[in-house]
Amino acid sequence: MKYNFLLIIPTLSSGGAERVMSELANLLVESGHRITIVLWIGGNQFYQLNENVKVIDFDVSHGSKLKKLLSLIHVVYKLRKVYLQEKPDAIVSFLTRSNILSILSNTFLGHKIYISERNSPDSWDDHSFAIRLLRDMLYPKVSGFIAQTTLAKKAAKKRFGIGRIEVIPNPIKKFSISKNMRKEKIILNIGRLEEQKGQKYLIESFARLKRDDWKLVILGEGSLRKELEGVIKEFKMGDNIYLPGNIKNVDEWLEKASIFVLSSIYEGFPNALLEALGVGLPCISFDCPTGPNELITHNENGFLVQLKDIDELTKRMEQLMADENLRKQFSKEAMKVNEKYSIEKISEKLLNFIGNEDNK
Repeated sequence: MKYNFLLIIPTLSSGGAERVMSELANLLVESGHRITIVLWIGGNQFYQLNENVKVIDFDVSHGSKLKKLLSLIHVVYKLRKVYLQEKPDAIVSFLTRSNILSILSNTFLGHKIYISERNSPDSWDDHSFAIRLLRDMLYPKVSGFIAQTTLAKKAAKKRFGIGRIEVIPNPIKKFSISKNMRKEKIILNIGRLEEQKGQKYLIESFARLKRDDWKLVILGEGSLRKELEGVIKEFKMGDNIYLPGNIKNVDEWLEKASIFVLSSIYEGFPNALLEALGVGLPCISFDCPTGPNELITHNENGFLVQLKDIDELTKRMEQLMADENLRKQFSKEAMKVNEKYSIEKISEKLLNFIGNEDNK
């Protein structure tokens, strides 16, 4: 069956949720489905879309609290018009505010809505009282909830009482790996420079190793840049730890790095870890909620370290740095994620989830 999908998300900037929605839209439209993406904040699109994907950009204004409130009311009005015009078979929304707006706009219209939170359940209360209240009231009305992990599924069932919840993880990005790329003594981390990503623990752990022949590279930008630069200076590691910021050539760093470390305190689904495994990088991750323990089998394709345990993190990095054979063993096992998390399999799960509801 071919569907008319309406996909809703604030923007298509350079984020994990945005990448997943873009890739799903491209594959679904190539498979013959009709796809319309609604961006209610808009801005520059980081990800390339198939020319057959229709994009509607509301580009709501920003400013004072009153102006923002009026803009959101305007979004609901415009969304309702889109629902009536497009007559979608199913609406899929990513991220909390999009989910709330999507459900409010569907009042008395009866369209099937499938929503997804894209961060750890530990962060679900990091919103205003009004947002939490609306979410708890509206989420039980949806046709289905897309969870990224089994832990998120359990949390959503308990929190929102939604009847239909399916675990549909993020698809893995497709890489074109150069067989001639020479590995360098680089430990790589990818993530926004924010408290959630825990890079301060990684920096301290790496500094303890005192290995001048290895480099730590942290890709990403954020509000903690100055603080992290201060930590690097304090440990006198300026020649060995680099913060290049947001860069386009992430694939090149994944190819030439020898080890990947995820130091996050929590995740929705760790895309960076999945991509690192996909290119065959031996990985170490804090066993944070949620996702790492569903991607890494300890001592088989990587190491899981107790959250914020700097001593253990240092030990595991040192172990991988010293043992090339172990790195090769982990690398071989790591690449098995490419089949399990392919975009084709993930889109099939989504279609089955929606199709089963249609057949009820």
